[in-house]
Amino acid sequence: MAEEIDVEIANLATGFFGEDDQVRSRDDDSKPARSVRAVWAKVRKFVFSKANWSCALRRSRLSARAADASYAILDPYTHAYPLPADFVRLVKILDPVGAKDEYSMMRGPKGREIHCAYSGPLVIEWIEDVKDPALWSAEFQECFAMRLAWQVADRLSGDKQRKQQALDAYKDALSEGRNSDARQQPPRAHAQGDWSRARRDVQLRAPNT
Repeated sequence: MAEEIDVEIANLATGFFGEDDQVRSRDDDSKPARSVRAVWAKVRKFVFSKANWSCALRRSRLSARAADASYAILDPYTHAYPLPADFVRLVKILDPVGAKDEYSMMRGPKGREIHCAYSGPLVIEWIEDVKDPALWSAEFQECFAMRLAWQVADRLSGDKQRKQQALDAYKDALSEGRNSDARQQPPRAHAQGDWSRARRDVQLRAPNT
């Protein structure tokens, strides 16, 4: 089932192709509206996957799932962690620190999951598929609209030059969005792994000198 579209953002995309290609309402049944609606979710997920958008950046603590004979955990991994609903892309594993470069993304009984050789919990940063346009940043809205314009260009225009212009505008918006989000995000503190926590506990127990 096609998702409900945002009229203003849809018209940022269709505006590439002239006044006659504007979407009038959310339930508009015109060719521009149907074209946009058909690819709305696909394009949204694609654009969210391309950058660490601040409006979609999440942090979660994952628990390992129980063993399932139909979805075996293969060596060298020993634990499987189901990923959150609406997961688009893993940014990084924060804790345990040893798992950040030693894991695999696999298909599990309830969807995608992380396999690694570390007991939980697993703390991750990830990008969510945020469906509500009211929660999108201005940078993401612009980038999404330009990619949407490229996606529907053949149906609405057939003008190869216009399609290329839409693609160029998308690339510019993506670059600007990445730079803007990088400026907005504060430096991240390093997550404490088992070794770091043990060292801290020893220091706290040490007598004053």
